[in-house]
Amino acid sequence: IPYNISTDIVKKIAFDSQAKYSYLIVERGFAKRLQNTQRALGLLLMVEMDIKILKKVPRAYFHPKPNVDSVLIVLERHKPFILKKDYKKYRFFVYKWVNREYHVLFTKNQLRQVLKHANVTDLDKLSNEQFLSVFNSYKLFQ
Repeated sequence: IPYNISTDIVKKIAFDSQAKYSYLIVERGFAKRLQNTQRALGLLLMVEMDIKILKKVPRAYFHPKPNVDSVLIVLERHKPFILKKDYKKYRFFVYKWVNREYHVLFTKNQLRQVLKHANVTDLDKLSNEQFLSVFNSYKLFQ
């Protein structure tokens, strides 16, 4: 796919289609960003699908040769981790969390309780399960 519209295409596949599997050739750095759950797009995608890098695609396979490495990825849809009715709230939560606007989401006391409940010791190293636990706590405080 044209690398300059990769994000839009992946969002369309993830949120506007029901495809179980989608195979794409994308820029390697973009694929890594999709898998990074410290970033908004990675957090938004993780509740819908798994992203796996299957194979490096040599630059020589393209004409003209790109200046970046490419990879073949698969987006594999799984049972959603959140309810459809909560998606708008989840999206809001993700963007505030990634921008470290914790005060918008929780009071200081709530945040302390939530992190303790989710066994979070480092805000920069949350597992997917911990992140979802924090989100579920956020919903309870609303």
